[in-house]
Amino acid sequence: MDVSIAVPPARAPVSFRDGLGERSPIVESSSGDILEALRLGPALSSNFAVERSLRERVGRLIEFRHASYARIWRVEGEAGSPAGLSLVSERPRGMRLAEMLQGIEEGRFIHDFQAARSLVGQLVSAVASLHRLGRDVAHGTLGPERLVVTPHAQLVVVEHVLGPALEHLDLTRTLLWHDYRVAIPSAAGMPRLDQRADTLQIGVVALALILGRRLREDDFPARLPDLVDEACEPFTGQERPAVSRALGAWLVRALQFDLRHSFQSAIEAHASLDEVLQDEMRPVTVRYVPVAPPASATALADAADSLAGDAVLHETTGRHGEPGRFAGLAPGSFRVAAKPTLSRMGRAVGRVLARAAAILVAVTAVVGLAYIAIHRYRPAWLPDHQPTTFTVESRYPGAEVVVDGKTQGRAPAEIALKPGPHTIELRPAAKARAPQAAAPLGTSTRTTARK
Repeated sequence: MDVSIAVPPARAPVSFRDGLGERSPIVESSSGDILEALRLGPALSSNFAVERSLRERVGRLIEFRHASYARIWRVEGEAGSPAGLSLVSERPRGMRLAEMLQGIEEGRFIHDFQAARSLVGQLVSAVASLHRLGRDVAHGTLGPERLVVTPHAQLVVVEHVLGPALEHLDLTRTLLWHDYRVAIPSAAGMPRLDQRADTLQIGVVALALILGRRLREDDFPARLPDLVDEACEPFTGQERPAVSRALGAWLVRALQFDLRHSFQSAIEAHASLDEVLQDEMRPVTVRYVPVAPPASATALADAADSLAGDAVLHETTGRHGEPGRFAGLAPGSFRVAAKPTLSRMGRAVGRVLARAAAILVAVTAVVGLAYIAIHRYRPAWLPDHQPTTFTVESRYPGAEVVVDGKTQGRAPAEIALKPGPHTIELRPAAKARAPQAAAPLGTSTRTTARK
């Protein structure tokens, strides 16, 4: 069997370094292609469970092909050996997103908001394609350090097999961010680098792209709400538009602020982002007005928190030029610079009220029909229509009992009668002999049957 050997060039420089390890270019001896080897750090290279998990995931995704992913080739080395473990993969042309964001901070690159929004869309679409392979398939270590932007502004995801291996280090949420810049949601038990973690990591990357800088060590997770507020405010003196309400609400759901309304996978985030991008075609421009929050801001925030989906953040507006209130993460005040439109939360409330009204009308109609039927047709199961047992006794056994002109048997007898007045007649049998003290037969008696 022909086995290709990757030969590192003499004194190959380290092209990029982060908490996971060092990347260096290598040459594939059989084809001459330039690949990239990620030499994992000591904590990962010395762990046998990490090696086993890494090889298993590489074997599962070795045939995965996607234009937005750098192809994984193989794992080299052994855990605990002097050479350590290395992940060999395709080397895409371009620059790591982390380096690009650093260049923007240093003023070497221009922060283009439209380009940032395009990269967010590409990232969500790419991760959604990975998640469709199975519910247990996730990147796990998404971040600007594991994303490459090509000269044609195409986003390429790299090193998408490291998540399960990193779980074996049993690190806390804080250490994962501090040592590896891997963001995970808050959850009970040991951290899981699953699809929900991927969704949070997408939100962190999107937030960094909007802000034009990488998130610092103290930004996650404590300062995320403040950073979202900062992202929704346009920079002074620049023409970058403010983040729309729809995109701001999408960002909040991706960042897992409220688990009830958060995206559970990139597939959900991708479907929602399509709606957001449609709304971006007709944005409502807002500008920040530093005024004190109203006394009812808490009530607005509670109302927004009780609604699902895209109503987590909302803006209520009055007439043109009047201040509108933006509730969600924290009370803030914005001023509408265009004609006010019905907010997403308003539409959601309208739908709820319409459904409630329809249900109320239906219930009223059913109750009304039932009332008419009961009082018009007087069914027998009502208490005043239940039959009453009437006992007829006579000194003349066998006397015929006639009720309302109809024979009902012979005495003694028990007759079921409806409540109300009835005429009861006793007729002697053919050979009946009346005792002297008995009342004469052949007479009619009118009585009233009572319950």
